[in-house]
Amino acid sequence: MTPGIVNFMRCILFAFILPFLAGVAVTSLTDREENGAKKKEISLAFSFIAGYLLLWSLVELVSVPGTILKAPFRVMVYIILGCETTVGLYGIIVLIKGLKDKKGVTGNALLSVFDKKSNIVLFMIFVILFCIFVYLNITTLFYDADDSRFLVSAGDIVRNNHILSTDPVTGLGLDTGYRDFKKDLISQWAAFIACSSVVTGIDTTVFAHIFYPVIAMILIFSVYWLLFSEVTYENRFIVMIVLIAMFVFGNYSTHSQETVSIIRVWQGKATLAVFGVLCVIYVFMKIYALTDDKGGNKAFIGYCILLFLVNMSLSLMSSMGIVISAIMIMAYGIYLVIVKKKLRYIIPMIIICIPNALLYMLSELYSIERFLG
Repeated sequence: MTPGIVNFMRCILFAFILPFLAGVAVTSLTDREENGAKKKEISLAFSFIAGYLLLWSLVELVSVPGTILKAPFRVMVYIILGCETTVGLYGIIVLIKGLKDKKGVTGNALLSVFDKKSNIVLFMIFVILFCIFVYLNITTLFYDADDSRFLVSAGDIVRNNHILSTDPVTGLGLDTGYRDFKKDLISQWAAFIACSSVVTGIDTTVFAHIFYPVIAMILIFSVYWLLFSEVTYENRFIVMIVLIAMFVFGNYSTHSQETVSIIRVWQGKATLAVFGVLCVIYVFMKIYALTDDKGGNKAFIGYCILLFLVNMSLSLMSSMGIVISAIMIMAYGIYLVIVKKKLRYIIPMIIICIPNALLYMLSELYSIERFLG
């Protein structure tokens, strides 16, 4: 096989298969207890999203201290990939058990979706529109000085095997004149692109502009699919078709959601806006529902763990995510306390937001002079 085909297969494995398997393991934490038995709810969309939330969280948790310690980047990649693979192997076990119980991903997520011919037709229409959407996304990409900074940083990380060794604006060695040091230290989106490039063997720019937009689009419509989970499959497909049409034809402003998702989604801030925030909303929808479920105590803890992964993922995407996720989590937590009249619900929200406080303190106290020294 040629190197190109090998790299493509590595990309499929790392960017699609491994996140899904890891996500199956993560979502198994949200299984509910009913009459002493677990009720399995394995979902293709939910598992794929959870797998990426885990991957992004690992990148953030490993890269920030790794940058301060000036550790070799490939060592960080081995740690991240090793953790994701370990969780993915457990996901295979969970998947096999689910299939044996006839409650696995095939029965719950596929056959039930296509139980009507109309659903198959609607799905085909959605796939055609989705392919058009992806094509438009890739062919209309643009980047300005701020956007290109992330790709320059990612390429520099791969070449030098270290994070933050070169000023991406000047191309010279990092010095005290680098203004974005604190943002790049606490939000390691460039490290995610670089990590993906190292594992797949695909150039950083090619991965960011060709492969990641496809991944991002799948993630975006997966979270929309979950948000509309209360409606029938047929109506959900209709909603998805309407949404994708709005994305395709709604490119009317440089600051609209459609523009962010169609020509800038490869950037962390765009992923935060069109995907990350929706994940916070979805997880809180599930947490809110579980607070009235007597058999959902273990699932409540599982969703709190998932919320922690969402929080860390938003922190990776942008320094704004550190503040945005903390505000949303605490606001929803306070709302939960007021509505349910139980103060204990705020405790996990405070614990989840501890990394946000630590990252903010790091950005304020840790200087580039100390890093270079």
